[in-house]
Amino acid sequence: MFKKGIYNVIYIIHRCLCRDVFDRFLLEGWIVWSLRRVFDDLLVKSTATLTAIIVACINVGKSEISLQLLRNMLETDVVPDNYVISSILGACSSLEYIKVGKEIHCYVLRRGTEMDVTVSNVLFDFYMKCGKVKTARSDFD
Repeated sequence: MFKKGIYNVIYIIHRCLCRDVFDRFLLEGWIVWSLRRVFDDLLVKSTATLTAIIVACINVGKSEISLQLLRNMLETDVVPDNYVISSILGACSSLEYIKVGKEIHCYVLRRGTEMDVTVSNVLFDFYMKCGKVKTARSDFD
């Protein structure tokens, strides 16, 4: 009885109230599940494939999953490019994960490559959104 009732409620919500939101919720959940499965099944994990999966997770609002994927990426010795770094820092600022963002900033500095303008701008934005104005200012100077 309960099972049939819940299906009726879902049907009403889907048909009458918020069809687009409901469809998007189902689609996003399926996309993230599929992307995670693709990541786990990859025999060779390259920067391009991992970047695509990480950015897709961020774009559908699953920033926590993108952070897990970045950790997995670093464990497999695949080096993230500046696009991934910028995307992940954006995810950290939206989640206000100051500690993780600082760790990524340190990773970029330890990596020894020159930071491009995009990464610098995202770092500045990250620190400002997390309320670290002095840090943002010192990095900008």
